[in-house]
Amino acid sequence: MSIEVPDGHIDFIRIDPNHRINTKNNATTTCSECTPLLGRRPVRNRSRINCALFSLGILLIGGITVASYLLAHDNRPFSVKLSFDMVDRIVWDSSKLSVGPRLISSNVRYIYIMQTNGGDCHYNDDCVAVVQSMQMTAIRTENTSLPYNFLIGGDGETYEVRGWSEQNGFSFLPHNSSLTIGLIGKYLIFHTMIDVETNCLKGSFNNHPPPNGQLTEAFALISESLRRHKMTENYQIFGIRNVSVFAANSEALMKSLSLWDRWNSTVNVT
Repeated sequence: MSIEVPDGHIDFIRIDPNHRINTKNNATTTCSECTPLLGRRPVRNRSRINCALFSLGILLIGGITVASYLLAHDNRPFSVKLSFDMVDRIVWDSSKLSVGPRLISSNVRYIYIMQTNGGDCHYNDDCVAVVQSMQMTAIRTENTSLPYNFLIGGDGETYEVRGWSEQNGFSFLPHNSSLTIGLIGKYLIFHTMIDVETNCLKGSFNNHPPPNGQLTEAFALISESLRRHKMTENYQIFGIRNVSVFAANSEALMKSLSLWDRWNSTVNVT
């Protein structure tokens, strides 16, 4: 664009730099409705925030997973690591009596648990004495060893009888596919009964479940049997009730065992 000025009157026009308009770069410097009012967040800071949010999400998912696992296993009888303590037969039995046919571990898929229906014990010396007395009675009356594979005392100890290598001696149980565990003691539940005609007490209430340490040791024995590959993984647990004593025999024990994962049923014997 040209500017005409009178002859002899040429004036220089000063242009304030602040009012200079650069038409070449005008499109990039002129504000419009498309330009944010706030400055853009640096890309580096945005990456840090995204990384922190991702880590928080991973922690949240992990926490939910752990909580779900704990809730799913909350009903298990013993959720902590179990300690297994066994007294070898050679320690308490000097009879060296031959017991029975060899038990093949790969055949074992049934666990039978029962009470001994005798006196209980809560200390190691007392339990050793009880086991020795039971063994002497079996030798004297049956001319054979105790029929159990294992006995468990109220002291929380497992006492090896026939162990993992010999078949049990019970006539009413399968021999080549089972392990038998005897809990030393008598665990009953009697309910109060009143004779409506005479208004007299006919029975009493006695809730005597097995000590928790005894049940824990029984569970630990089963876990140890699995660890040593002395039984199959698809095993089942049965309770033995001797109804020849009375109908509600072992009721407290059966009630406790029925809460276990591999529980099957109660077997009544005479």
